[in-house]
Amino acid sequence: MSADAYRNEDFYRGDEPELINIKRNPYLVDYEQHRKLWENREQRSAQREQRAYEASQKNQRASQRTSRRAASFWEQENRGGARENQESRKLSWEERELQRELRREREQERASRRERELQRAPQRERELQRAPRRERELQRAPQRERELQRAPQRERELQRAPQRERELQRAPQRERELQGALRREREWEISNVSPREQEAHRASRRPQGMQQAQRNGRTFQAEPIRKGKIDFYPDAYSQAQGRRAAMEKKRAAARRRRIVKMQRMVLFSGIFFISLLCGILFMKRMDNETPEPSIKTPPQNFLEDVQPVVSSSLVQGLSATDYAKHPEWEENFLTPNEYSRPGEALEEISSIFVHYTANPNTSAAQNRSYFEQLKDTHITSASAHFIIGYDGEIIQCIPLDEIAYAVQSRNYDSVSIECCYKSADGSFTQETYDSLIDLLAWLTDVYHLSTDDILRHYDCGGKKCPIYYTEHEDAWERLKKDVAEKL
Repeated sequence: MSADAYRNEDFYRGDEPELINIKRNPYLVDYEQHRKLWENREQRSAQREQRAYEASQKNQRASQRTSRRAASFWEQENRGGARENQESRKLSWEERELQRELRREREQERASRRERELQRAPQRERELQRAPRRERELQRAPQRERELQRAPQRERELQRAPQRERELQRAPQRERELQGALRREREWEISNVSPREQEAHRASRRPQGMQQAQRNGRTFQAEPIRKGKIDFYPDAYSQAQGRRAAMEKKRAAARRRRIVKMQRMVLFSGIFFISLLCGILFMKRMDNETPEPSIKTPPQNFLEDVQPVVSSSLVQGLSATDYAKHPEWEENFLTPNEYSRPGEALEEISSIFVHYTANPNTSAAQNRSYFEQLKDTHITSASAHFIIGYDGEIIQCIPLDEIAYAVQSRNYDSVSIECCYKSADGSFTQETYDSLIDLLAWLTDVYHLSTDDILRHYDCGGKKCPIYYTEHEDAWERLKKDVAEKL
């Protein structure tokens, strides 16, 4: 094989398999095979360098042989003239000696060079082995820089870790608190909205909730979603627009009721004044036609004739005699409005409900003021016929012939009594308890009810009101027994 073949690296490269380019085709990589190919390539590269070095030495020796042959040929041709001239022969011999010395020196240099190269061979092998590692380190350098830049942020995160753990531990408790608050608000709203108001609200919202839209040749009907007191229509309006529409409808209904009431009052007042005028004219005419009668003493049974007339007059739906027997209270009626005193008639009374204010250390006047302010705040709909303070005072907020917003499903056939309290367990003071017994006894007597008709708010809807008597059944039974003894 020629020296050119040894010098040509493509001659050896044709025998070895091609390495797989990972960047261009990462899905066809056999990493174990790729590693073996790298190792074999490094070994073959060392072998290739050794063979190239040996070939170069062989070429040098061949060139030396050819030069010696040429020199000997020319010496043989010129030997005759050299014999004639001995001096010239001596010079040629000296030249040959110089050439030999030069050759020896070159060979010694080459030998020392070979030794140095052989000594450096292990170091080269180690460098070749470290080459892939260096490439990986260079590739990882940007990643290490990014990690160093992120180190302060990681330290801050590690410092915040205990705080996050505490927040995660508190998360279930916060969720329970939020769920409890939402449940209490929902119970309060449900307990203080009358069925008629709910039905009127649904009827007013139904045209918007029943909107129909043609989509892809099919008819879809948007059903309202009930949340609290407001219907939300996800296909038609947003939550804010639903609230605004509901409030506008309520205001319009209130305006219509006020207009109807004013029209009725004007009509009744006109009829009253006309009848009064007619009566006056008729009495004047009768006075002019008939002579003045003589004065006579009234009969002895005059009071007996007047008594039925007085007793037949009604006060808050009750006879005057029954109403006069009520316990002492203060009449401080709420202003008529749609949130606490709707002014709708209470046609019958079949139950009496006992409540507690759920606000400890608040007086009867303060709770009455809360019901009065609902006409301006519009927070919710709530009221009661009576409020008993913790000193035993009784305030009547709504007449007995009108409904109150106290028990959602029983507002139209019941009377409600709110009781103030001081203690944490919800128990009433002795003054509040005594006034409550007197008021319950009077109401059961005038409406011909029994003690079984005295109910807690808890008995209709499950709301824990009054909380003390929902947790102490024996105390509730004792209260009804005291009412029965009072009767």
